[in-house]
Amino acid sequence: VDECLTNNVECAAQVSCTNIPGGHECGGCPEGYLGSGYTRCVRSIGCDVDNGGCDELVECMDSPSGPLCGPCPQGYNGNG
Repeated sequence: VDECLTNNVECAAQVSCTNIPGGHECGGCPEGYLGSGYTRCVRSIGCDVDNGGCDELVECMDSPSGPLCGPCPQGYNGNG
């Protein structure tokens, strides 16, 4: 059975899966990402550095594709 072809494999979307006897191996996370590759890879430059590039008045939220800036506070205009 090729575990990499089943939906039960828990490799991160960004990594390769290699079928081995009795199981599978997940590749390492790509450059710029942190994690083992077995469950998920998260961008290493996130909200911890300079609020993720978001304005200091808005909330920064880490996501797999990078930092997401929250909405501007009431009375302010912009994209965060």
